[in-house]
Amino acid sequence: MKQNQAFKALFSKELTALLHSPAVYAAAFMLYAGAAIPFVGSGYWFSAGFSDFRPFFLNLPFLFCIVIPLLAMNSWADEKKHGTDRLLAVYPVHKQLLAAAKAAALLVCFAGMTTLTMIIPLSVIPLVYFDFFSFFLSFCAVLCFGAAFTGWSLALANISAHTAVSFLLSFFTGLFFTVSHVFAQLLPMPTFLVKILTFCSFTLHFESAARGIFDTRDFFFYILLMISAQGLSVFILYAQEEQR
Repeated sequence: MKQNQAFKALFSKELTALLHSPAVYAAAFMLYAGAAIPFVGSGYWFSAGFSDFRPFFLNLPFLFCIVIPLLAMNSWADEKKHGTDRLLAVYPVHKQLLAAAKAAALLVCFAGMTTLTMIIPLSVIPLVYFDFFSFFLSFCAVLCFGAAFTGWSLALANISAHTAVSFLLSFFTGLFFTVSHVFAQLLPMPTFLVKILTFCSFTLHFESAARGIFDTRDFFFYILLMISAQGLSVFILYAQEEQR
């Protein structure tokens, strides 16, 4: 079987399973409610007169720490539960494509859910001065970070067959990448660790996008997270194959 045909088959299988999973709709509800309630629950937008959407976008990564693990935690747990992970291990497709197919299906669901949440801030455009470029860059930054985090959650979900363990591993990983700069500010540590923790923080990388500035260093950070997540996922697949 050609690799592209195998990829399409795996992607279709994963996407269909996700769309039939109650966890996806629970995650979508949590994302919309968590994004809308703080936004709509105040009268700020009726009197501000300008489009500072930073609080809205900075709230999303914290929601991702719950929503994305919910989406990812069953991806490998169900395979292990039904024994289909062993069938996938001998499936005529490279491990890189297997990991990519699962990640792509998860990313489609996540990207669709996140894009729909943009209806919330866009609903107040008639009330405020709207800076399209900063809004677009902020959305791209949040989407890229979430895409990278889906890869990390998927890789971590393959470590354990227990969904609770997978969820907690992903939750704390997402929280780390969101607020790692806080540890650098509060805890005494060597300078090189401070620089590493600061670099790993999405919150600090988001600042340029919020001001409407396209900083290639920030998007390099997101790409690096995506590549490392894919690498971790493939590494775990090969490690598990050697243990069998």
